[in-house]
Amino acid sequence: MAQGVCVITEFRGGAFRRVSFEVASEGRRLAAALGEPLTAIALGDGVAAAAADLGHYGVEKVYAVDQALLKDYLAETYAPVAAEIRSTSSGGGASELSPGERPTSAATLATKRSSRLVNSATRLLLAA
Repeated sequence: MAQGVCVITEFRGGAFRRVSFEVASEGRRLAAALGEPLTAIALGDGVAAAAADLGHYGVEKVYAVDQALLKDYLAETYAPVAAEIRSTSSGGGASELSPGERPTSAATLATKRSSRLVNSATRLLLAA
């Protein structure tokens, strides 16, 4: 049983990439269909100031890590940080959605958390 839906965002150059808002919107639709909360993981340099923007797309809670070391995307740095957030948050076992361009970090995180991962999807259909 899911314990929420978690989206993993992409933040570069002081702003979220458009795909982050798209995946948050789809995450909101999925979370609503499941009757579960929607959270987001946002990592990057300067991300804390922009984290509230995700609320416009239905994200209820954002776990933001604002560090200069996260300025440039590296799966080796992003995956452990995201996994730590997921292990210390109350959403263990949640379904996770991520933007399609960076599957390595999301796949590593899903494996570490034994959770479901949706990556590079254009639409999700829930069967009853």
